[in-house]
Amino acid sequence: LKGMEERILDTILSGNHQDLSRFSTQQLVPYLPFLCRNGLDDQTIFSIVASIPQITSVIKYLSLDFAYINRWFEEEVLAKNKTSDDLFRGEDLASKFETSPPELRMRIFLSEILSILIGNYESEILSIEAFLPELTTILPIALLKCPHLGFHKPIHAVLMTSLYQPLMLSIVCNFPWSIRSIISILIRSTSIPSHIVSHVLSDISLLSDYYATLVRDMLTDAGSFIHVALSITFNRGDGDFTYLGHLLSIGGKTFMKDWAKSTPPISYPTAIEARQRVIHNITSQKDLSDLSAISQINTSLRILCGFIGILNINVESSEAESILNTVALCSQHERTSLLATCFMLTCRDLAKMVERETIVRAIITIWASGSIKDFQLLLASHFHSNQLASVSDLIRSRLDLGVTIHSESLSLMAEIYIKDIFTSDTLARQSLSLPLDSTSLLLPAILLQLKAKTFVRLGLDIGLWVEKMLGSVTEPIPAVHLNLVQEYAPAVLATSSLGEVSEKSLRNLFQDESVAVRVLTLYYCLAMHDARQKQKVLEKSKNLPNEFSKEFLNSLPIKSILLAMESKRENYRDVEPLIMNLAVSHFPQLFQVNTLLHLEELKNNTIEEYVRITDLDLGSSNWTPQSIAVVFENTITHPLETYRALNELYVLKDHELLPFAEVLTKVLLPLLVDDRAEEYLLYAFKDLWDILFTKFPWEMAIKFIDPFRFTSESALPTVPMTHGDLISDPLILFKIDRRLFKTPILLQIFVEIVGMYMVAARKQLNTNGKIMQKMEETTTLILSQDTLIIQQLLEICNLKDSISNLEKIQNLVCSFVHDQFIDNALLIKLVHFQGYDPALIQMTVHLIPSMHMGIEFLPELLAMPQLDRQIFAIKLAAHLVEKYPIAKSLELSRLVLTHIRRRCNVSELKIKGSKTSDASSFLMEILPSIVQICSAFPILTEEAAQHLLEMGGEFGDVRNEKK
Repeated sequence: LKGMEERILDTILSGNHQDLSRFSTQQLVPYLPFLCRNGLDDQTIFSIVASIPQITSVIKYLSLDFAYINRWFEEEVLAKNKTSDDLFRGEDLASKFETSPPELRMRIFLSEILSILIGNYESEILSIEAFLPELTTILPIALLKCPHLGFHKPIHAVLMTSLYQPLMLSIVCNFPWSIRSIISILIRSTSIPSHIVSHVLSDISLLSDYYATLVRDMLTDAGSFIHVALSITFNRGDGDFTYLGHLLSIGGKTFMKDWAKSTPPISYPTAIEARQRVIHNITSQKDLSDLSAISQINTSLRILCGFIGILNINVESSEAESILNTVALCSQHERTSLLATCFMLTCRDLAKMVERETIVRAIITIWASGSIKDFQLLLASHFHSNQLASVSDLIRSRLDLGVTIHSESLSLMAEIYIKDIFTSDTLARQSLSLPLDSTSLLLPAILLQLKAKTFVRLGLDIGLWVEKMLGSVTEPIPAVHLNLVQEYAPAVLATSSLGEVSEKSLRNLFQDESVAVRVLTLYYCLAMHDARQKQKVLEKSKNLPNEFSKEFLNSLPIKSILLAMESKRENYRDVEPLIMNLAVSHFPQLFQVNTLLHLEELKNNTIEEYVRITDLDLGSSNWTPQSIAVVFENTITHPLETYRALNELYVLKDHELLPFAEVLTKVLLPLLVDDRAEEYLLYAFKDLWDILFTKFPWEMAIKFIDPFRFTSESALPTVPMTHGDLISDPLILFKIDRRLFKTPILLQIFVEIVGMYMVAARKQLNTNGKIMQKMEETTTLILSQDTLIIQQLLEICNLKDSISNLEKIQNLVCSFVHDQFIDNALLIKLVHFQGYDPALIQMTVHLIPSMHMGIEFLPELLAMPQLDRQIFAIKLAAHLVEKYPIAKSLELSRLVLTHIRRRCNVSELKIKGSKTSDASSFLMEILPSIVQICSAFPILTEEAAQHLLEMGGEFGDVRNEKK
């Protein structure tokens, strides 16, 4: 190895072949086979090696007839596999090899390699050192020229000889581009004694720094021969401490522990000696202004923590004190302060070895440097909460080492932190005074103190800090921010001293450009509102101090923020389900299925957007609300100009479109109910409305209703309508200009708004019912309110005017009513027990699919004493059995006919004192229904006819008696 200077290999690997001329003949000889074969193509190499005497021998071997040799070798392999006989057995191989020409020497060498591989054979030729110059020439040429050999088998054969080291190096020197394969074969050579492989790997590492690093990395990845990797590390001057730290962190614990206890198989420092080097590397640095010196201290501190926590090799008291003194001088460096703190907590019995004042002084010095204040506060918070296991986890995560920390030692350090440095009051006040950023460890420290009720106990106001926390968050939102809000919301209700974020501040946060800030602020508002609602139920109180105003709650930008999160959903995967759960729970009106499905359709409808943009030559849009209002005012006379303007608004972004909402509803909308308004304008308006309503439902609902609202039949409203008014009484919505109901597109918008406020009203009534514990009365009130709204909607379908859109209007209303019946099946019964215009029965039966449920409750409705209810029931039954001629309908039909017969029985009427004229009128009213029943079930025709004949006879007798 002495002649194999690493710079030769580096020169070969770099391709600077002309630099080879600087090396001596002795240095170049080991590489001659490689240089010679490459010199045939490179005149520079050939001119350098041509003068070396050994070149003649190399050229002779390269010039052999390897076609013949390869054929012979194949035959030799077959022969040995059959008989295990050796071609040259019985001869004096050493003499024969020494005196033979190159061709026979090559054959003898190949035969020896083959014999070693086939059986337990000790080669004489490969054991004589005198043959080494010849063998180190033959071996690489044989590997090059005999493809059947490959690398794997010859390397195994060589490793079983006594000259394995020089022979292996001849392979490595002459195949530099195959070094990875060679090392890999060596690592996997499980049949070869490990000390042989270790020696070869160590020899390879001496050839070049690159080879040394490669060997070490491949050994580390394979988890084998780690002692060789350590040997390589410590052969580099004072040792490559970075690698040692890496080895500790990847989990080489078993071997490292063995290293700490025993003598290694290869000469390198023991673990104790290595520990001394590491400590020396920390305490011997003179120039602490040199960043490279700081880097060495940091690396050594981390390794020392690994030695203590993994190898159980502790430091002595003098060493610990010296280390603390050194790190105190460079505590302004964040990494150094962090590792020094980890060292103090990892070092076993440090509090017993070193004076308490020394430890306190070191911690205070690190605190005063300001480099890791948040980390120290988090440690102190864990200590105050007696969470020693969390401290251990924190230290392990910062070191990236699986260190074991002694619990008794940690308890002593906890006592120093709690009593001497960070008392409860100091900890809380210092935590609130530090600046915030989204990645700061200060956040989990505050969270721990919130859980421990430290701020409550000390009476500290943290409302301003929470506001700063909301405003400093960035994407993705860390889980600790969510945990803080979840912990803070119920805590702030328990005491007024904690302080809250004002509505004004929250409104300002909602205006922040950062989506993350708006998202976390919304979660805070929803969490606070949820906590208050739960508190109300517990205290049976309708109002709590500092409760959010209804105006503020109604202005929460829930939909727009949810939509903003969709484009970056991966950044909000933790907070999105929390917000959705709270929003759906407290604002269910914003999540109606039909609206959500329509929004999904809008998002996926790229063709409509393309057509809308390319249909007209829009040019550049420079509209302002004032300029577009002028165009809208002339909508009736110039509809195309309005259409062009609407198309230009359609391509605007959400925040650009919102300023035009006022002019759309106040100026354009009232004109669209005019009979002269073009239908395509209504569709264009609806498209814009869908965009705005899905993102700003509260604002757009009020803006839509306002232009059509009346306080009396002839007076415009003077008092502004609020969300609170509509949630408290959704029936106010129907006190509007009824021309709106004649336009199907605008009616569709109106029905969506009605549905939203129906859900909101139910939620409010349910909440109040839970608070006052009057759920039975609340349920009755909700059903009554929903019933009245459905009746109002059905009345819209009973327009007396002859309008062309009546069928569309009826379909819209019936579709909505059907959804309500499906949501609550009890509603269908209540609506029909309350009743509506019988003229609408045919429409409801044919356009509301859920009306078939009426078959179940019609017997009850038929039994009601009021005559008008009975007539309504019979007419409804007739339409239902006609549409659904099933078995239950047949039973219902018979019941109806029986009821009619009993209701018109003259004898019973006389007994009851009822007028026969009423029965006659009743019969005339329901005769068409009898015809419908018989049409549905012809089997009942005879029975119905018999009843009618009997009733006709009885009525005739009555008339005769009167005469």
